[in-house]
Amino acid sequence: QLKYNLLRIDSTIVSETSNKLSEGLYNNQSLRAAVKYSTAFDGVLPCLSQVFTTAKYSSEDVALPEIVRNHVKEDKEHLNIYVLDRGLQSTRTMKEFQEESITFIVRAKENRK
Repeated sequence: QLKYNLLRIDSTIVSETSNKLSEGLYNNQSLRAAVKYSTAFDGVLPCLSQVFTTAKYSSEDVALPEIVRNHVKEDKEHLNIYVLDRGLQSTRTMKEFQEESITFIVRAKENRK
């Protein structure tokens, strides 16, 4: 009997204490640095967490796939279904997940790229 695990993947950007950071994400509206936290949650506990401080990770199309792939590397025999929010918009990433046999559910925007 196969047992699938639902893993929720999400990110958030925190900038409250960023004036104390020597590096971080910057946006065009603010000169304050920020940090992005991405977490994989198995329903009981976080099973993987990453902190991003470089500008390329301000995009969810970069941060979310990285945490999913890093989790897959840790558990190659997994039976996980990764649940992602609307942050993932790239059809290319969705196609890559399919080619890499990564099962996922995403709430996609209608006008995704």
